[in-house]
Amino acid sequence: MSFLYILWNCLVQYRTNIGHFYLAKMLGFFFFLHQNLVCKNMRCGLLEYITLLQN
Repeated sequence: MSFLYILWNCLVQYRTNIGHFYLAKMLGFFFFLHQNLVCKNMRCGLLEYITLLQN
C-alpha cells in the first residue's frame, strides 16, 4: 500500500503531460497485474486494463 502511495505522490508532483501520461500508464499496468491476481483470469485483467487505457 505504501508503494502505491509513493506512486500517487509522484503522480501529483509531476505537472508535465509526459509525466502524467507515463505515470498513468505505469499505474494502469500495476492495476492490470492486481486484477489478474484477484480474478485469476487473464481476460478479466486485460479487459480492465484496456478499459482503463481508453478512459
